[in-house]
Amino acid sequence: LDVDDCLFRDNAGASEGGAIYIAERAKMDVKDSIFGGNSALGDGGAVRSLGDADFADCTFSGNIAADNGGAVEAYRNTNNPETRIILRLNFEHCDFTGNRASAGFNGWGGAVHFQDFVAKFTDCSFIGNTAKNGGAMLLSGGEVTINGGFIDRNRAVGGSGISAVSTSIISLFLPIETDL
Repeated sequence: LDVDDCLFRDNAGASEGGAIYIAERAKMDVKDSIFGGNSALGDGGAVRSLGDADFADCTFSGNIAADNGGAVEAYRNTNNPETRIILRLNFEHCDFTGNRASAGFNGWGGAVHFQDFVAKFTDCSFIGNTAKNGGAMLLSGGEVTINGGFIDRNRAVGGSGISAVSTSIISLFLPIETDL
């Protein structure tokens, strides 16, 4: 499914994925879209993904998950620890601002929570997101590459910027601010 130049604003009431729910085996490409003020009663304030997804030039602002992934939650639970399904996620030039995952039992990943994944972030910013753990992101059981962008003023009890558990950070390149 392709989504291009859309506005998803103030959608609420879904148990998962306030604006979009990506089902198992589905593939989604989202470009030039805005996700603002969406909320979910469980995971994924804006997007809940059980399939692969690509996002380019998107804004995620003010989304709220009652549990995990204030803006985006990506994890496909097989209910069998011997079987993992690896989700592939790509984000280019995306902004995550003021998202929250803090009301639920876990409250993981103010902007994103990924488990069992391979993800790449290129020139993305994570500013002012809030969670109990992983203010910007909580990543578990996967591989992440982060090239460029900003991770700034995120808040959490554990890991205000990035909280990584059993996760390989393949590459982390963030510009250093010199005008402090």
